[in-house]
Amino acid sequence: MPLHEFDLNLVIYLEALLSEASVSTAAARTHITQPAMSLALNRLRKYFGDELLVSVGGRGMVLTPLAQSLIEPVSEVLLRLRSISDTKVGNFNPATAARKFSLMASCYVIDLLLEFVIAKLCKEAPGIHFEIHQLVWENRQKIRRAEIDMLIGPEIIIFPDLPHESLWEDTNACIVWSKNRLVGDELTLEQYLELGHVFSDLDITCFEESAKGFGLMRKMEIYVPEMSTVPRAIEGTNRIATIHMRHAQLYAKKCSLRLLKPPIEFAPVKEYMQWHPSQDHDLGMAWFKNYLKAATAAM
Repeated sequence: MPLHEFDLNLVIYLEALLSEASVSTAAARTHITQPAMSLALNRLRKYFGDELLVSVGGRGMVLTPLAQSLIEPVSEVLLRLRSISDTKVGNFNPATAARKFSLMASCYVIDLLLEFVIAKLCKEAPGIHFEIHQLVWENRQKIRRAEIDMLIGPEIIIFPDLPHESLWEDTNACIVWSKNRLVGDELTLEQYLELGHVFSDLDITCFEESAKGFGLMRKMEIYVPEMSTVPRAIEGTNRIATIHMRHAQLYAKKCSLRLLKPPIEFAPVKEYMQWHPSQDHDLGMAWFKNYLKAATAAM
């Protein structure tokens, strides 16, 4: 197949196939049917003269050596194509724009910021839609590959070599059930270490290393996947948790909780937004970054 006959949509399908190593998953990711993706794979095999993906008995499919060598150049080509398609003359008008922003954020960010932003933009910019991915340490590489538009997370999550900007800073609080009789108005270090802790991945990232730095070992009794689940796991128990102050204040209104000052001076959390360099001149992204900064200033 000569280059001038090469369908540029095949680049999108090829990138999905190389990333997922699965016809069905690649089809779902690019919003086409599985037979259509199989047809695209056959066309790609014919063009490259290689199988690209081969079945391994009972273990799904694996990339051929040629397919492995295509991962980086195909990703780079797709980034450049997206950059070209996003380049427009004039101003970005959110009231009439039709666009989707894909974001990666924790429940803390969703509860504190994104729920408000999305609800407000539903009226102000009805053509703007959102796709939100859970913030997981292993998945943050998606921002480096430009598979998402923005990552919002604490400083420890952010890649220092990619563009980023500060959004807000928060302190920390301990939360207990309002009827917890083991703790008074002040929380001692002894109580903090004796009580069982409810914790999440974000807790481990932000607090556990700090506690170890003080030479302390907490009783980590209940693990939950997201910080938003922590307050619910506290209710009705004598356990304790350490979470960010704004989140604690938000859930104190929804759950029967008391907020206490931690007996350890944990460092404040700094939340950042991060994007791929290919979007530095994207008018829509520039508008959205400014919108988020304005929203956080009003929090």
